[in-house]
Amino acid sequence: MDIKKRGKLFATLLAARLKEATEEKEITQRELAAETGTTAKQINMYLNGIRILPTDFYSRICTAIDHDPAEIVDRAYNDLLDLEAGRKLDPRVIPVWKLAAKNPGYTIDDQLKGEADNQP
Repeated sequence: MDIKKRGKLFATLLAARLKEATEEKEITQRELAAETGTTAKQINMYLNGIRILPTDFYSRICTAIDHDPAEIVDRAYNDLLDLEAGRKLDPRVIPVWKLAAKNPGYTIDDQLKGEADNQP
């Protein structure tokens, strides 16, 4: 996998793991937005991997949910290593696999292209 695709995949995995941590905290996206100084729509786009999460917002969100940023990064990186080794991930956590389940022909390249089309 080329470095650009790998980076985008890691960003997607990081967003998925951050969303999981946010859901565990049982905080709404609206509450999270108010606490981090942005909109619920922006939070939604970051947590669903539609927009790449800037590090300053990553830090704000981790602080708001009282979660160790390094732990979330470690989980996402381990997910990346698992994918590269050919192991499948939990489809409840990773949005790529939810999409693939709906469309068996769906690939990571389709996911990355869709994300690229949604960037400013």
